Amino acid sequence: MGTPAPSGKPARQEAKLETSSGLSESILTLRVAQRMIVPLRSSSDAGQPVLPIPVRTKGRATAALAVPFRVSRRLTDRETGRKFDVALAVESSAVPDRLTLMVSCDPIPKGRTWRLSLRDAGSGDEVAGMPMRERQEVLDRNLPYGFYVVELSSDGQSLCRFPFTIEPFSLPEALDAAEEYLAHSQHERAIAVLEDASTRYADSAEVWELLSLAEEEFAAQDLEAVEQEEQEEQEFGVFRGSRERLRGVASVLQKVRSKFGESVASLLIARQLRPESVPDAELGKVAELPVSLPVLRALVLLEERLKAAGDETKSGMSD
Repeated sequence: MGTPAPSGKPARQEAKLETSSGLSESILTLRVAQRMIVPLRSSSDAGQPVLPIPVRTKGRATAALAVPFRVSRRLTDRETGRKFDVALAVESSAVPDRLTLMVSCDPIPKGRTWRLSLRDAGSGDEVAGMPMRERQEVLDRNLPYGFYVVELSSDGQSLCRFPFTIEPFSLPEALDAAEEYLAHSQHERAIAVLEDASTRYADSAEVWELLSLAEEEFAAQDLEAVEQEEQEEQEFGVFRGSRERLRGVASVLQKVRSKFGESVASLLIARQLRPESVPDAELGKVAELPVSLPVLRALVLLEERLKAAGDETKSGMSD
C-alpha cells in the first residue's frame, strides 16, 4: 500500500523532470483530503517533515490546511533548440469535491500559439481546451475527481502530456497515510486526512481513534501556549489557538465514546486530558480491550514522545 510521502515544502509539492519524446509517460496518482492534494507514494520515499503551515483550529473560522500539487517538466523546442518549463498545478476548487487545474509555461514561444487540452482518459473526450497565450492559464475551475490527461500541443503535434488520476483516500490508504504523517510529526496533515476519512467512513473506529490521538498529540505540543492563553482568558475572556485545539480533542473523544464505547485510545486520552476522570481501576481495563495495529502504533509513538518530553523537562530542571 502506498502512502503520500511527507514533503519538505509547505505548500506546492514539485518534482522537476528532465524529459524527451523518447521517454515513456508516468501516471500521477494523486489523493485529496479536504484542501490537501498529495501524490500517492511508497513509504520508502518519505522525506523530512514539512515546515509549519496554516491550519484550521477548532472553533475558529481560520483557513483550512491547503496543499496544492505541482509538477513540472523541462522540454526543448525542436525548432529553436530553446528550453522551456511546463508545469501542471492541481488545487482544490471553491466548490466542494472539485478541482482547479492550471498550466504554466516559461517562456511563452514567440510567433506561435500552443494549445492546451484536457481529456477524460477513459473516453478520450475533450473536457476543456484553449490556446496557451499567457504564462499561466486556468484550464478548469470545476473538475470532478477522475482520470485525465492534460496535453500541450503545437500544430497538432504533442509537446507535453500529464496523465493523472485523482480521488479521495480509500480507507486503508487514509489509515496508512495518517500513520506516516504521525510518525513524522506532521499532525496537521494527519488530521486533515482523518477528518476527511471520518466523513467518508463514519463507521470506522480506527479512523476516529487515530483522529483523537492526532488531535491530542497536536494540542499537547503547545502546553506552554495553553497556559499563556489561560492568562489571556482571565484578562480578555477569549479562547484561541491551542486552547481551541484542546477543546477539539474533547469533542472528538466524545464522538468516539458515543459511537463505539470505551476503547484503549479513549481511556488513555481521557486520562491524559483529565486524570481524575479515569481512576486507576478504570484505566486497568485497557489490558482487556482490543486495539488495532494502526492505533497501537500511534499509541506507542505518543508514549515515546511523552517520555522524551518528560526527560527533557527533568534535564532542564537539573541544569
